[in-house]
Amino acid sequence: MQKCHLYLSKVRHEVLAGEEVASLYSMRGEVELGFRELKASCASDKSRTDHPDTDETLIRSSVSTLTATRRLQTLIRRRANPELRARYTQLQFAAHFRRGAQCVFACLLEHFGFEQAEQSSHRGMNPHLVVEAIDPHVNRQRSREVWSR
Repeated sequence: MQKCHLYLSKVRHEVLAGEEVASLYSMRGEVELGFRELKASCASDKSRTDHPDTDETLIRSSVSTLTATRRLQTLIRRRANPELRARYTQLQFAAHFRRGAQCVFACLLEHFGFEQAEQSSHRGMNPHLVVEAIDPHVNRQRSREVWSR
């Protein structure tokens, strides 16, 4: 039996082929997780200002932080034991990134030659991002599994 999916779109078929619409739709879960992470870790849903420039700056800094967090998570997952990789979930990692961000930024400043990081910064980064960021809920159904149904 062959699976068939039906997608409704306002985009004309001359602009996007059906395969492209399906590919974009498959990213929907990832986009929604990104917004959820922004709301949870950057409190972007609670920022209220009357200045459009301030709003834009907050949005840009939140997205930059999300991008950096995701990149760092990817690097740590690649180096982790294969059986632990799936347990570095985005929301769990983002929460621990926020707690250990001071250590991360101290190490970045040192790397780019701006200032010398304290040795405690290097030690403080490891537990927050490598050990504590592992999701303890081993048997919980993952968001990606729910979206892929």
